[in-house]
Amino acid sequence: TSQVVTLLDLGFSNQGTPLHGNLHIRSRPNVPTGDLHPQEQALRAALGDRLQVAKANLAAPLPGLFLTAAAPGQLALEGRWSGFSAGLLTYALTQYLWDATAGTALSTVLAQTGSSIKRLSGANQELDAGGTLTRDGNSPYPLVPAERGADGVLWAAPEPGKSLRLWAGGLPPSALSYYSAGSLWETVDTPEPILLRVQGRDGLLLKVLPVADGVSIEPGQRAQERVRLLPRSVGLTIALDSSLDRIERVDATSAFTAAKVSLVAAGEQSADYLFGKRQGGETTVAAVSLSDLPNLPNLPNLSDLPNLPAVTGQPDIPSTQPVLDMPSPATTANGKYGLFYPGRVPLGMEISTADEAVKTAVNRLTPQLRSLFAMKLLRLTVNASTSRLSVRAMLEQVAPTAAQTAARALPVVQQETASIPVRLGNKRTNTAGVESGAPVPAGSTLRYRLQNAGDQALYGILIGLDNSGQAIALPFSTDTDPPPLLPGAGLALPAEPAPGWVVPNVPGLAEMFLVLSVAPFSRTLAGLPIAPGAKPRQAIALANPLDVAQSILQDLHDATSTDSAWSSSFANDIYALDVTRWATLHLMYRVEATT
Repeated sequence: TSQVVTLLDLGFSNQGTPLHGNLHIRSRPNVPTGDLHPQEQALRAALGDRLQVAKANLAAPLPGLFLTAAAPGQLALEGRWSGFSAGLLTYALTQYLWDATAGTALSTVLAQTGSSIKRLSGANQELDAGGTLTRDGNSPYPLVPAERGADGVLWAAPEPGKSLRLWAGGLPPSALSYYSAGSLWETVDTPEPILLRVQGRDGLLLKVLPVADGVSIEPGQRAQERVRLLPRSVGLTIALDSSLDRIERVDATSAFTAAKVSLVAAGEQSADYLFGKRQGGETTVAAVSLSDLPNLPNLPNLSDLPNLPAVTGQPDIPSTQPVLDMPSPATTANGKYGLFYPGRVPLGMEISTADEAVKTAVNRLTPQLRSLFAMKLLRLTVNASTSRLSVRAMLEQVAPTAAQTAARALPVVQQETASIPVRLGNKRTNTAGVESGAPVPAGSTLRYRLQNAGDQALYGILIGLDNSGQAIALPFSTDTDPPPLLPGAGLALPAEPAPGWVVPNVPGLAEMFLVLSVAPFSRTLAGLPIAPGAKPRQAIALANPLDVAQSILQDLHDATSTDSAWSSSFANDIYALDVTRWATLHLMYRVEATT
């Protein structure tokens, strides 16, 4: 049968250490040595003879789908989060399958799983797929029978009358680590949704109880997130890389403690970032220029989706407006020490010169910690798999002129909420090749395309760090009474035919968040440094990114509390976010500097 999936979440390459940044390597550190027992030698000879006979059969592709965690020569990595650990492939594929629906194309499964892995590891690990099913990327994934996705499943209570156990493997790990008691879930497979309140968490398991008395729930029922409660008191955690010697660790600990940052040893606990020494070749990535591309395949255009009109309903911007053209900083990331994502992918910001001491390097970094803290808060809101809003975002690399763009647009990153297939008749966009972390040459021109496929008007803001480490924000409108993105409408940032966003000439990762809500971001807009007479949809450099991120969470909290019968039960020290009223999409891409 071809309806089988074989998954090997391990690798055959190692670098002589069990760690890669703050991630564990899933391969043997060395090859065992010694002499085989005579009986084992005889068995090996017999198996060799049988192997020769079966050689013809072994040459054929494996049946079904065969997945390995990493391509040849790459590392297979494992992450550790709050209370549990998992291979990146296992966790990424599990999360995606929980929100996938029947008829999902195999190419979509592979592309989205690869995107999730890259968001966790950077470009150090790429999913490798083989087997008979990969010959037809449009064939459905063989093990997805559900018509509607879910975020977890209910287990039996350990004792009668005790709380149920809800396995929450469909939630993003960043949010799960800070999941607060009082969060709400609801069942999927019952005639009417049954509301469940979270009592506590143990790793991937949530302890839940029905909100209403006398409700009967059977084990095996699937559930979806409804209201996410997050603490207002969240800190930044940085892991110290194993490459640092004892004196360097002591100096770094002293400096980071003064900056009120929590520190852990690499590989022991989950961390937001990694501090360590830079190594040669860490900023080198492959990139493709539009001028070097052969004829591109016919990838879908957002304006061509079924039942959705073309981009309309938004104010025009003159084609001469220099939207999103950010200056390139003079520094380059080539110092002795650096900050990295957990998978040892360097951040674009420069923090150290070649001969600088650890304390001096960390002190130079202190102003940037607020930007990194802001990114952490925004990661807590990511909910592409749980949001009930139907939205899609794509980042495109475009040619410099409008005439060339129409024929030469190259998708770089695409994200969408899990409810999109329901709105579009279970038809996901074929996203093969559209993966987070895709490399972009510096100097490229980029444009974001957004689509509101739901039935509610939405307000939004794009915020994040560009590849130079500069915090930027791009609200849909700078008006005090902003117009919403109407149901069925689309939006281009910047608006066509205006020029796109020119990428700074700095190697590194860009990390952006598209945050949307059914209510305006009033508090956020009031705190943005918008100059009088500023044109709409223009990037704003942020000197106070942490304040802006906190304002975004407060606006999302206000959107929940104004329309929730249970809002009075929420504590004052939390943010309450209703998945029916907000969506956050996480978009990342790599930039290769040009000479």
